[in-house]
Amino acid sequence: MSFFVRGSSAISGVIAAAVLAATPAAAKPDYIDVTPDALRSAFGPAVAKRAFSDELTERRKAMLRDELPGSPCDAHSKFALVETQPYKVDPKDVMWIERYNVACKEEVRRSLLIIDDGGKLKVIGLLPGTTGADPNLQMDAVNIVSGAAVTRIPNCDNVSISDTEMLEPPPAGGGPWKERWTVSGCEKSDAIDVNFTPSAQGGTDVYVVATK
Repeated sequence: MSFFVRGSSAISGVIAAAVLAATPAAAKPDYIDVTPDALRSAFGPAVAKRAFSDELTERRKAMLRDELPGSPCDAHSKFALVETQPYKVDPKDVMWIERYNVACKEEVRRSLLIIDDGGKLKVIGLLPGTTGADPNLQMDAVNIVSGAAVTRIPNCDNVSISDTEMLEPPPAGGGPWKERWTVSGCEKSDAIDVNFTPSAQGGTDVYVVATK
């Protein structure tokens, strides 16, 4: 069975979020293994200094260690911030993606979206794993993959994406790519292949096929 949807450009239906008021920035925490150059270049030194301070540490811990179905992580899992990527839907946006390696029973990838909303920082949990979909496209694809999962995990009203894996990365310069998403619920899991194809009309076409 296959399903198709075209990605939109609005951030909606966030997985989880928290809001923090502005607080003084301090020295860079030892779990940050990346330089602030990308954020400094995109947003200026003040934003980079806040992002690389201890201000977000407790919220990062809570978001990264939240249990997902089948998650090997717990409250003591160590993590390292290994990549920051500015993300703009509008030129005025101050948002960036943070990618982490989390040392659980096995190392896993987790990602967060940080939004500076008038001085308040919102922390949004993105999909686990190595998906190449941006936050907007993730939300569109989650809906269609969840719809496919209904036919694979029947009589289950509570399913979620527990992992994503890049199978075939896009070619140099951009183009289609292929991923495999794991859907879990009701003590069951299933793998679903997700094909992403940038559209000439804008957005990205998403074609979903349940694996055998």
